[in-house]
Amino acid sequence: MSKERVLQDKESGAKAAAPGPRRLEDITPPQILAGLKTGVLGQDDALRFVSVAIYKHTTGKVSGNIILIGNSGTGKTTLMNNIQRLYHEVPEYNPFRAMAILNANLLVDSDRLEFRPDRLLNAVEQRARSVMGRVPTSAELKATMERATVCVDEIDKMSSILGGKPNPIGVALQQGLLTLMEGAIIPIRTHAVVDGEENPLSVIYHNKYYEAQKYLTLTKHVYNSMVHVISKRTWDKLTPDQQKIVKEESKKAGDFFRKAIVDEEKSLLGELKAKGMDVVEQVDLAKFRQAMGPAYERIGAYAGEENVKKFMKMVQETK
Repeated sequence: MSKERVLQDKESGAKAAAPGPRRLEDITPPQILAGLKTGVLGQDDALRFVSVAIYKHTTGKVSGNIILIGNSGTGKTTLMNNIQRLYHEVPEYNPFRAMAILNANLLVDSDRLEFRPDRLLNAVEQRARSVMGRVPTSAELKATMERATVCVDEIDKMSSILGGKPNPIGVALQQGLLTLMEGAIIPIRTHAVVDGEENPLSVIYHNKYYEAQKYLTLTKHVYNSMVHVISKRTWDKLTPDQQKIVKEESKKAGDFFRKAIVDEEKSLLGELKAKGMDVVEQVDLAKFRQAMGPAYERIGAYAGEENVKKFMKMVQETK
């Protein structure tokens, strides 16, 4: 009997139901157990608990957490892989395919001895994007991640005692996992597609995005500069007069380029309005600047705070 048929037959052994999606409530724990046993030898007791957890998870009930305890080679990882197989083979479980299996040692920053639960959710996000096979909307990504199953493997390798001595990494992992299992909220940063796009006016106009895009908001939150760079070795070969000419002409080229861009954007803005786009020009830019505060701090940490201040001063002076 095929694996698919095992989960389509009723527990009583009746004939398979007519083709078509079944209610998730109709895929019972015994049927789930039968499907798992086609890929796992033995471990019937563990499979029964897992089958009930899968049933609760897929039907919207609280499934809780399961800890699989056993020596190496007893089939813990095999069981996890078969849960993933089940989600892929049963059509009704298609929304639950985003299952992430992550080794426990990856959840601890060994340098700082810090528990990193965000890495677990990042793995879930990557899996969600993979199974969808396209760039998702924010709603799609959220729904897929919320239905995900998360497995942390190799926990037994992260003992709090190693060689008779305390293992700080193991301690950090155990404390972190306990907090996580108690329902801790983990903030993560991600991105998803919404009904819009981000591009300069020239790209929007020349690619005719106005044919499909009704609204345009001038947020001015990005300035992409072009820098004239020359190697010090070449620069030192120039005479002082030549260096002066290069500096002067570079400044002239920059001024010309900036004016050309400003003039073009004014012209394109009028063209886009004429094409029927609804342009929002009054935007609270202070909120964008405020949101960038943490980014400037992070850049300052590795590029130097004084360098960031000099750059920001230069930006303000050229406005």
